[in-house]
Amino acid sequence: MKSSSSIFQRFKQLPDKGYYDQLAYFSYYFKEIKTLPFHEYIQIKLGYLSALYHLEKNKAFDITAEQMILEIINHETFDEELKSVYKEVLMLKAKYQIDQKRLKDGIRIYSDLNRIDKSDIAIKRILFGLYFQNNLISFRKYFGMVVVLVLLTLLLVYIDAMVIRAAFPQWQSIWKILYISFFGFSLIITGSIFFISLQRSRSKLEKNNHEKDV
Repeated sequence: MKSSSSIFQRFKQLPDKGYYDQLAYFSYYFKEIKTLPFHEYIQIKLGYLSALYHLEKNKAFDITAEQMILEIINHETFDEELKSVYKEVLMLKAKYQIDQKRLKDGIRIYSDLNRIDKSDIAIKRILFGLYFQNNLISFRKYFGMVVVLVLLTLLLVYIDAMVIRAAFPQWQSIWKILYISFFGFSLIITGSIFFISLQRSRSKLEKNNHEKDV
């Protein structure tokens, strides 16, 4: 049987994107890995979890992620190294939820991550982007209105070029005001959607920043 340090070092020497190698190594040395000191064991298991995620082993990923969260939470200490692993597990889980089109679950996990480490600017940016995306989705019916207005604008411009200018030149100025108005309304609605979404996203992020650590 290989020594603990040897098993850990050999796993760390595997290629970063050698996901099949990582899965095979974890499976082959599973009994030995379980006897390692907790910090080494959980680091190897994190690599295994990452491999499951990238290889889209969804069921195994779900089970392993939940196991790791419980193992870290129930461990007798929670130092900076374990805190880092815990964050990595949650980030992988959040990415998985977003990949599965479960945006709200992804937001919930990134909200937890932001409360865990309020100094992590990268997490704040991701969370803000997710808030913004979710807010835009909530306005989808208004985007439908924008599409209709743009199509009407294009239709009116086409009619102006093909019919109005030649047959009814006296209506051209009124017709132009009409399609410019439709296009202007579409810009106003779009701008309002983005402005409101930005404001709501900033407000939600600010609120999350002031919530207590999890």
